[in-house]
Amino acid sequence: MIEFAFAAALMAQDADANDSIFVLSPLSENCASLDSSQQHSDCYLMPADGRELLISFSFEEGEWSERGRMIVQAALVSTNSDGERQRCPDGCLLQTFYFETESFFYPSLADINDDGFQDIRIPLVTGNVNTEYAIFMGTEDGFLHQPWQVSGFAVESANYDSLIVARSRSSAAESYAEFYRFDGERVIGEATVLLSFMNVENPDDGPDCSLVDGGEYEGEHYYCSLALNR
Repeated sequence: MIEFAFAAALMAQDADANDSIFVLSPLSENCASLDSSQQHSDCYLMPADGRELLISFSFEEGEWSERGRMIVQAALVSTNSDGERQRCPDGCLLQTFYFETESFFYPSLADINDDGFQDIRIPLVTGNVNTEYAIFMGTEDGFLHQPWQVSGFAVESANYDSLIVARSRSSAAESYAEFYRFDGERVIGEATVLLSFMNVENPDDGPDCSLVDGGEYEGEHYYCSLALNR
C-alpha cells in the first residue's frame, strides 16, 4: 500500500459545494498539544503568521493504517448556539486533501524557508529514524495544491538565504543534508552533502563533510558550513 501513500497524498482537491461549511467540534484540540504516543485524534492547526486560516485534520481507520483528511479554510467566523466554532460560511473553504499515514507523529506547522508563511508538514511513514513527509508550502493565499515529498529526521529552515534543509540518517555513522529552495511554485533541489564519521578519529571534531550532488555554483564549503551550522 505504499503506492497509495503517495498517490493519495499527492491528490489535492479543490473544495466543492458539499464541503463549503465545516464545523470544528469543541472537543478538537490543537495538534501541537496532543501526545504522539496515542492513537491519532482529530485536531487543528492555525498559522501564527497573520493568515487567518484554520487547518483541520480528521483521522479514521484506513486500509493501510489511518486515513486522514485535511481541510484548509478561512478563519473564525462565529460561535453557534451549541458552542461550536463555525469557521467557514459558503464559499470560503479553500482546500481539501486526503492522505493515509502510518506515522505516529501529528501534522505540524513551520516556516521552513523563512518567507514569512508557515508550511504544513504531514508525516506519512516513520521508520527507525527517518520520516516521509508530504509538505504543503505556504503562500500569501493559502497553501500550494500539490505537496512536496521528502524524507528525513528533520525538515527545517537552513537559517540562511531562504534555503530548506532535509536531514536524513543512512547509518549510525553517516547522514545527509539535502538543500532545497522554494521559488513560489515548486521546491527545487539545490545540493546534497554527506556527513560522515567513518574516518574520524575523534568524534568531538565533528564529521567529515563532502558535496555529493549539485551545489556546483556555491561549492562544497558553502553547503558544508550550513550543514554543520558553522
